[in-house]
Amino acid sequence: MIRAARKGKRLYVRPIAGIEEIDNAIGRATEMGRPILYVPGISGIRDVATIAGLAILGKIARKAAEYDTKILVPVRDFIVLPIAQEIIKEAHYEAGRPDTYDKNSAFFYLYCTICLCCWCKWNYGQRKNSNKLLYGYVLC
Repeated sequence: MIRAARKGKRLYVRPIAGIEEIDNAIGRATEMGRPILYVPGISGIRDVATIAGLAILGKIARKAAEYDTKILVPVRDFIVLPIAQEIIKEAHYEAGRPDTYDKNSAFFYLYCTICLCCWCKWNYGQRKNSNKLLYGYVLC
């Protein structure tokens, strides 16, 4: 494959269906008037999966801000919390809707995976989230 690419041959990269469905998930949440639950992973900032989860959070938060849809982001690591809050804030500014930013969109939960699973289950029952988007390293 590398030799073919170096020769200039066009390669086909299969799209990832889950990434393509993000826009549909945000649209469904907007139509239902319900928030999106996004978990960027349970690892610390040194884990590549958490960094990738935060990168995807930027795209999702921007799209949610454009549609005026609330996003909930529970994080496990105290270093990831201000980064997630800043990503969400920047997404709202980039979408031209800084007034819709809620600083409590990203919040810290106990340092326990079971606590996250229980909170997600309780939150789904209480708020009826339309979508749960789990990226990064999630172990339940």
